[in-house]
Amino acid sequence: MLSNPTQRWRARASAFLLYAASTTGAAIAQCGPQVLAGEGLPGTNFYVSASTMWDPDGAGPALPLLVLGGSFTVAGNVPCNFVAAQEPITGNWSTFGTGTNGPIQALLPCANGDLIAGGWFNTIDGVNAVSVARFDGTSWHPMGMGLAFSPRDLLELPNGDLVAAGYAPSSSSGSGFNAEGLARWTMGQARGSRRPARQTL
Repeated sequence: MLSNPTQRWRARASAFLLYAASTTGAAIAQCGPQVLAGEGLPGTNFYVSASTMWDPDGAGPALPLLVLGGSFTVAGNVPCNFVAAQEPITGNWSTFGTGTNGPIQALLPCANGDLIAGGWFNTIDGVNAVSVARFDGTSWHPMGMGLAFSPRDLLELPNGDLVAAGYAPSSSSGSGFNAEGLARWTMGQARGSRRPARQTL
């Protein structure tokens, strides 16, 4: 029996540490993988339909941007219309001019540095463009006479042609190329000179 108060205190402290170590080990063994909180950056105020990484200056010093398209009008704390970009390192959001007047459904970064957007719109940053448009890093441009349907998917072929596929309602008529849900453009390869030479099925 320990009569010295100091000895009794040390014995109790040792017993507590042994107990704490044993219970902590058991608790750690029972814990599985956990999802940790991210940086807490604000997202968008409505749903995102398309996302892609796009490099605004190719081999230049600017970092690739995360580009989102959808039905949102705010990204982070920045007002925008259906399309926005985020710099992944800083988390800063930016817009593409005034955006579009309708939701974006598809985004495609092209080999020549252009960014293609498709969706339910007929203007983008003040430019008349029906359902599909091309951004050259500075300005938006129409793709021929546009489409009579909303592209849900965009694909660049090895030869530079662009294919758009999507939903074509039976009542679709009037503005845009009536391609019944599928269209293809023959495109030039030089950046800033993409012009549809053929728009067909």
